[in-house]
Amino acid sequence: MIDRRRFIGALGGGLFATPLLYAQHAERVYHIGWLDLGAPPPTTSGSHGLLGAFRRGLAELGWIEGQNAVIETRYANDDSARLAAGAAELVASRVDVIVTITTPAADSLSRSLKTRPRSRRACIVRK
Repeated sequence: MIDRRRFIGALGGGLFATPLLYAQHAERVYHIGWLDLGAPPPTTSGSHGLLGAFRRGLAELGWIEGQNAVIETRYANDDSARLAAGAAELVASRVDVIVTITTPAADSLSRSLKTRPRSRRACIVRK
């Protein structure tokens, strides 16, 4: 037979645990950096070009911009100084991942990563 203290403890523990079972956990929003050597897309929606294709690919995988993903874009307009500044801004903003498609942008990003503390891992993939 169960004693009174164990019964009250089990009942109290069950009552405190019940809200945890039904609580909705807030989904983490991931921040993605987009570093581009060129100019921004002509439309504000960014549905054309490589950024548009990237957004569509993310959506197909379940990453919905504004819900569980945010894309921060930096464009250099073919200016190496602006490219370095954009890379430094994205690194400083501590986005979760930075995507770039050109070698100059990847090189600029690599230089920006070398100047910051190594608290997070970085990987630059080139084809």
